[in-house]
Amino acid sequence: MFNADSLNPASYLTVGQMMNKNFEVLHPEDTLRTVIEYYQKYKINTLPVVDENEELIGVFPKKRLFKALLEDADLDTPCEPYMVKNPISLSVDQTYNEYSLVGRVTKSQVDNVVVLDNSDKVVGMIGTAEYLRESLNVITASSAILESLFRVNNEGFIIIDKKGYILRMNPAAERMFKLNFSEVRGKLIKEVLPEITVSNQLHIGLKRTVRSLPVIINQVPIIENEEQIGSSLAFLDISDMEKIAKELEIVKNLQTTIDGVLGASSDGVFVSDISGTVKYVNERACCLVGMTTEQIIGKPIQSLLKTDRPIKASNIGAAEVDSCDIFGKKCIVSHVPFKKNNSDDTEITGIVSTAYLNDNV
Repeated sequence: MFNADSLNPASYLTVGQMMNKNFEVLHPEDTLRTVIEYYQKYKINTLPVVDENEELIGVFPKKRLFKALLEDADLDTPCEPYMVKNPISLSVDQTYNEYSLVGRVTKSQVDNVVVLDNSDKVVGMIGTAEYLRESLNVITASSAILESLFRVNNEGFIIIDKKGYILRMNPAAERMFKLNFSEVRGKLIKEVLPEITVSNQLHIGLKRTVRSLPVIINQVPIIENEEQIGSSLAFLDISDMEKIAKELEIVKNLQTTIDGVLGASSDGVFVSDISGTVKYVNERACCLVGMTTEQIIGKPIQSLLKTDRPIKASNIGAAEVDSCDIFGKKCIVSHVPFKKNNSDDTEITGIVSTAYLNDNV
């Protein structure tokens, strides 16, 4: 099943991929002097504090060092009294989005969050620098994905600003309306495509003819900070759909005509597919076998006409004629294969079997 998150880099980028591994842990007995040395060496604003089992018991943010110095603490003072106990931590398997939430919650307490592995051991630190770096990567990847979707979409897209000036146009829109984006960029859309009426409202499913092309238009306002800054217009080319609709109407009318002609026929007509399954019968055929249309459709033609000539006609591709007894009625039956077109080498798609009662011959 398709998952929309698969197109969102932030959903699969893990904390383990983002975290900083260049640091050393503190122990409760380590002095403020050691803390300062680690800060200078690793350029990090928060350090994890672990016990003798290397399990996390706290963190030492730089603001706690300032607090200690303001209280005239000696540099040989252990760090334990000034550490933040029971800190929030992250798992290496958590995602960018989950870290974003934790980062907002803990921003007022620490600058970096501790990362633990599946054994609850400290394996990394993640803070503003790592988050901003990966945010840039996420934005870049997301932009690339959106740009790809914009360009390969079969629907035409035109992006305009709030005054109606063209900002973007995808290749599909260029093809639809025979335009070159480089030539129309920055122009008013009403000058380029006067058939389009731009409004500040949401419009879905508008049927219009633009440059002689029938299209369905969706017009969606682009909102930023509760203010409309532009609109996105999507165009669906329905010329093929209209062509198909006309062809279906022709087929429907032809079917009605055929039904009328065959319904008026005094002969029984059975139409079966290549396997011999009945697909159509006229009223006379129903009377001949004493069944309704619903009862006949789907039955093997051999069981109704008591002959294997339809299958033979299908196999050899030539018409067959035989006489048979259909429910006590003597009939002459012709079996004519029909093809997709009149070419001799065209595949046979079915058989038309016509039963002539002796009193009609």
